Amino acid sequence: MAKLPPIRLIRLEDLQGADASVKKLVAILNPFVENVYRAINRGLTFQENIAASIQTLTFRTSSTYEASDTFEPIVFETTFNQRPAGVMLLQLFKTESPEAVLKEASTITDWRELSTGQVSIRFISGLEDSTRYTARVLVV
Repeated sequence: MAKLPPIRLIRLEDLQGADASVKKLVAILNPFVENVYRAINRGLTFQENIAASIQTLTFRTSSTYEASDTFEPIVFETTFNQRPAGVMLLQLFKTESPEAVLKEASTITDWRELSTGQVSIRFISGLEDSTRYTARVLVV
């Protein structure tokens, strides 16, 4: 993989004798190049650079969740106005003990877009009966 060059801007001292319009262009170009450099150098984030929404959701499983896969859909609004391409589970824990993040394989196995900006999670696997959970999900 290519590495970013160490030079991130054009110094005005290097342009001695250049036309004033060139110096104006460099003055405008340097901040742009610096921002692009920072973004490419591990500065890209989902929320600032990709149409995405991170949601924190709290829900309770039914008393027959494990035996019958009964799951009350979780409906929430996203913060962007386009069709979601996916919903990913980032973190899941029992609400009563947030320090113990679940490490078992829990997955969002069924979700739907209800309307623009509204999503319904219809099933999350790997949970226990009658338990209150908090989940962080990424919608892209």
